[in-house]
Amino acid sequence: MYLHELAADENGRSFAAVVNRKLGLGVVIDFDASLFPYFMEWKSTGAGDYVVGLEPSNSSVHGRGWHEQRGDLHAIAPAGQRTQVPDLHRHRRRGRD
Repeated sequence: MYLHELAADENGRSFAAVVNRKLGLGVVIDFDASLFPYFMEWKSTGAGDYVVGLEPSNSSVHGRGWHEQRGDLHAIAPAGQRTQVPDLHRHRRRGRD
């Protein structure tokens, strides 16, 4: 697990990407950094596979106590709900099918 501090643009947007230049393929996850102030990356490089996870989040891996001390613990009231959706974009090099 890797923890990243990503910069945001003038509109408060941030992004991360995974690109395979050899295949000319990529994926970009774009999100509101104020809604997802934490970003984690994980990898699985076991035999026969290679997987990467890009995870914008409203909390980190440090736990509830850490967020309480920092004053940024996010809570939703019982029966409450909140929807926050990052944008996912697929990219291909021109000339690829």
